Amino acid sequence: MARAAGRGRLVVHARRADRLRGHQPDAADRPARAQHRGRCRLWEPFSDRCRGVYRIRRNLRKNTWGNQLVFEEANEDLALTFRYGWCNSDRFGFVRRAWLANAGPASVKIRLLDGI
Repeated sequence: MARAAGRGRLVVHARRADRLRGHQPDAADRPARAQHRGRCRLWEPFSDRCRGVYRIRRNLRKNTWGNQLVFEEANEDLALTFRYGWCNSDRFGFVRRAWLANAGPASVKIRLLDGI
């Protein structure tokens, strides 16, 4: 989308955030294989492919200054929570961090592939 503004007809190209994730199945998969109650379960956080398979809860958090965002998906059936966040760094610009937490009482064997 292009917009003209002001006398000098400054053209600003704006891209919607969903275009950045437009190739999600190709580039943004985060499949996790969890050994849960003796069975191997596949879970892809933030993917529509697992919609209806698990009970999930999603949250978006930001800090007080608004310079850090954390996206969270909690899988209540597997008792796992995947979070990834963006913050800014003077040295590196935008930095992405990811966390996987086990909220259940038992240990879980996990294989996780994370990437953008």
